Amino acid sequence: MHRRHHFRTIVLSMLLVTACTDSGTPQFAEPDPAAIQSNNRAVGLMGRFEYEQARDQFEALVEQWPGWNEVRVNLAIATLNRQGDGDEARALQIVRDVLEEDPGHLRARYVAGLVQLYLGEPGAAQEAFRAVAEADPDDAFAAYYLAQCSAQLGDYENALPQFRRALELNPYLRSAYYGAFQSLQRLGRQDEASALAADYQRLEGNPRSQLAEFKYTRMGPRGSALAVNTGSEGEAPAAPLQGALFSQASAVIIETDSPVEWAEPSAQRPTSLT
Repeated sequence: MHRRHHFRTIVLSMLLVTACTDSGTPQFAEPDPAAIQSNNRAVGLMGRFEYEQARDQFEALVEQWPGWNEVRVNLAIATLNRQGDGDEARALQIVRDVLEEDPGHLRARYVAGLVQLYLGEPGAAQEAFRAVAEADPDDAFAAYYLAQCSAQLGDYENALPQFRRALELNPYLRSAYYGAFQSLQRLGRQDEASALAADYQRLEGNPRSQLAEFKYTRMGPRGSALAVNTGSEGEAPAAPLQGALFSQASAVIIETDSPVEWAEPSAQRPTSLT
């Protein structure tokens, strides 16, 4: 009798901790204030590029709260940026595990695309970024990376409108201008490329211009660690600046190399993110 009562108590406790939503998706117990503060401190460490220390905090939180998917994705981002041996594969596995439980987790899907593109797998990355871009058509960085995947696959006909979509969403995204310029050149549309080149110069020195690179804070909002209870991913955008200098921005400086370089991963050590 005592054993039966003890068993019922255990089952009841498990049900309380691992409840389910109406859709049947497992719902973990809400993290306590101390856990939330620890996550947010780790996000702050990421902002100071202290990836190892941030990763240690995220990992401890995941051990304590294994169902906390936002922190699991934060752990993947910290692991990716730490750039130790095998960290890319570790980061990819973390977000894949999240996606097995929650296929609609856009940040996990986006980070998976980043890792796959970095590792020279544009086809797999393209599927990830397309899913994010379709679910959130206002994400300029998802549109940009989707365009980069097409360009890496040699599909410049599709890359060009995707770059232009990124520019429509974020006219200060310099890398998208450069990608569109390169696509036009590859397509042999030199007159259009030359006209776009003249527009590129208008962003020179503009403090609002942005680059998309494999560097922390430059991989898009979904590529940054997420602070809890703020409703924001990464840093909030700056308020619009006033004055003639900041109006009518539309382009990037033409450089000899693309702002984003896709490194061929070596067997020993891939190129560092930073």
